[in-house]
Amino acid sequence: MKRIYSFFVFLSFVSLANAQAFRINGYGNYACGNEFHVYATIFGSPGTPYNYYNGNIYGSFMWGAGLEYRINEQFGAEFLYLKQNTHATSTYGMYDSKGDISLTHQYYLVSGLASFIKGQKLEPYGGALLGAAVLEAQEPKLQSDKHETKFAFGFRGGLNYWVMSRVGLKLQVQYLLVPKGVGGDLYYDSKNNPENPAMYTSLSQFIAGGGLTIRLGRTPKHS
Repeated sequence: MKRIYSFFVFLSFVSLANAQAFRINGYGNYACGNEFHVYATIFGSPGTPYNYYNGNIYGSFMWGAGLEYRINEQFGAEFLYLKQNTHATSTYGMYDSKGDISLTHQYYLVSGLASFIKGQKLEPYGGALLGAAVLEAQEPKLQSDKHETKFAFGFRGGLNYWVMSRVGLKLQVQYLLVPKGVGGDLYYDSKNNPENPAMYTSLSQFIAGGGLTIRLGRTPKHS
């Protein structure tokens, strides 16, 4: 019985390897910068003046990789990883104190995909993204370090151009959002403690770039 079971498992792996099922994707992107503005009542007392946290997260290079599974030529899903190293300048408090914070954004996402044209060299596609953002903020002067893992989602669209039956070039745009209240931009916390950077407001990133896609297994004939 074990031999029969092993034989069917082996056949399943062979059929997957021979099918046009898996793709390996590599990404090179530019993540645009954005601003954040947060206001909080000092010490939380009614009638007291408002404290504020303003800043800029700078745009920078973002790289990534993904494993894509195609149910057929038109529909599929992808697990992908994206990483960005950048920094933010922050102005906080009544006395306009300045900070320069190093940031690392890592995304672990699952995406549904739909191709709008089947069996062509030019393959437009779109999809939704859902997963987690791992955010790290470091203030080198104060030697402070903050880590947060938050819910993230987004949307993307792009196209694959198949230069060969197995190898294609990708062009893609994405919009990723870490919603307010469950993660986001960096500012100093509402306890007026500049040694404890925190992440409470929404983080949104527009990302544009390209990459490479490689088909595994049997490849279709393009018209």
